[in-house]
Amino acid sequence: IGIGGHDAGRSQKVKPVEQAFLRIMKQMKQKRPEHRVTRALNDIMPKKKNEEKEQEDRTGVVRHQIYEYAHAILLQANSSGGDKMEEEEDTQVDQVKLIHLLGFLSKALCNAACFSTSERLSLGEDCVKLALSQITSMQKLGGSFTKVSNMLSKAMLMSATLSSLHASLESSEGEQEGEGEQERDFAARVLASLLQHKLQFPSSDASANNGQAAVMAECYILYGRCIVSSTEKLFSLATSTKSVQIGIKLLPLSISSLLQLVDSPYDM
Repeated sequence: IGIGGHDAGRSQKVKPVEQAFLRIMKQMKQKRPEHRVTRALNDIMPKKKNEEKEQEDRTGVVRHQIYEYAHAILLQANSSGGDKMEEEEDTQVDQVKLIHLLGFLSKALCNAACFSTSERLSLGEDCVKLALSQITSMQKLGGSFTKVSNMLSKAMLMSATLSSLHASLESSEGEQEGEGEQERDFAARVLASLLQHKLQFPSSDASANNGQAAVMAECYILYGRCIVSSTEKLFSLATSTKSVQIGIKLLPLSISSLLQLVDSPYDM
């Protein structure tokens, strides 16, 4: 009986302790550290999102400024036309700067992160006009470059222009709503323009030095790649029946132009 009484008294003494312990556990459960962490994260996340948005805005501004600069330079080059190629006192510094700019565009235009679709197509249009002005200028020379002081720099400019044009056709950016038609119209204009204005260096310069001949050969290769890429772009726009129709219509001329490149006097 003594033992039993002792146990009963002990359980009565322990009960208030257990109740106190349960109250403490309940309070701890109501004020879990996770709640404080969650509140801290909620305070941090908006700030982080704002910083990301600000960074994105700054990137967009810089990207657009690069586009504006490149577009202005190409417009200036196109406004002067290809007649400068006939002048002995051509400004070599401006031409070198233009080649450097086109070299940058040949790497940037095929990267969707560098330019928006409208900016890429706009710069591509500038490159088409520049290429056509150079081809037209060469045709006016009547098969001789005797009037040109430095044919190598002219061939390098043509190569850089065609390389940038090809990059504008090779962008890996996914199509968004309404962009398919822009891509189709651009590819169709490029293909029609190149087929109408065929690249042809004067045959009298076929015996040019190795460096010059190599650059000319590269021009022919890039010219062919632009034809292939623009044709491929038209057929890849499967959602547009008009694109396929344009591609089929111009396909014979495209194949003929590519076959003519095989007869080039330069090794390719």
